Amino acid sequence: MLLFFAGILMFFIAFQYVNGQLVKDHQKNIDEFARNLNDEIASFEQQIANIAKNDLIINGLIDAEDRQNYIPLFVKSFSLPNIDQFDF
Repeated sequence: MLLFFAGILMFFIAFQYVNGQLVKDHQKNIDEFARNLNDEIASFEQQIANIAKNDLIINGLIDAEDRQNYIPLFVKSFSLPNIDQFDF
């Protein structure tokens, strides 16, 4: 009977240890994911700020008559950073 309780106690201790390690690993993964996501968002925000300062976009918004010349030229030369590296 004592051996039975010792086995249950060992199982409980091992379960708590493994559970604690899983929580630590998951938290580490979540922190890394959040850091990467924040970096990607900051990069995207910088790209949007650069677009807002771009002369072709500004001219395209102001000059309604020649807008068709400015916007396609900008779109051909523009590319967003790769934000599809995350598996959701």
